[in-house]
Amino acid sequence: MGNNIGRCIIYKCGYDIDPDEYIKSLPKGCPYRWVTGSRSNVEHTGFVRWLLRKYPHTDVMNAAEKYLIGSTKDRDAIFWQVTKNLEVICGEVVNVHSVSGNTERIYRRRITGDNPFNHNERLCLYGEHLLNRPHPKKVVILKSELSAVESSIKNPGILWLASLYNSKDQVSQIKDYLPNAIWI
Repeated sequence: MGNNIGRCIIYKCGYDIDPDEYIKSLPKGCPYRWVTGSRSNVEHTGFVRWLLRKYPHTDVMNAAEKYLIGSTKDRDAIFWQVTKNLEVICGEVVNVHSVSGNTERIYRRRITGDNPFNHNERLCLYGEHLLNRPHPKKVVILKSELSAVESSIKNPGILWLASLYNSKDQVSQIKDYLPNAIWI
């Protein structure tokens, strides 16, 4: 933060810029171009390569497109959390072994935008952007983005979402938002 943010102590003139107003003025989330820019090498991520070992190419690539899976330069998968309004909250980067499908949690990291205070700004389900599209009436929420994508290939008649939120308060907010969703 700059020197002009906070209370002026020397001259006792009050706030130069109120810290709360400064935080609210910062950009929220990531630019959508980050999502589109990360999609070019998605077929080379360990996660997609693992899916391709089990499912037909067109099904896997359709799911990768539908769920906006991206790729880092290191070929890790990026699971973008995008709201119904197409606001990009963050991207979860996960290294997935292309043969075993195991995740390397040590490499899991979060991509956020320019706002360092944004990390808990808004709850967003993985796959939430799909609620804008025509979708089956049955919505199932899992604990893992990887499971949601794979389940969408196995059973496309269900809208599969994922929640990384575990606190009772966060789960309660999501249940209010999607009261008929099934939690697994």
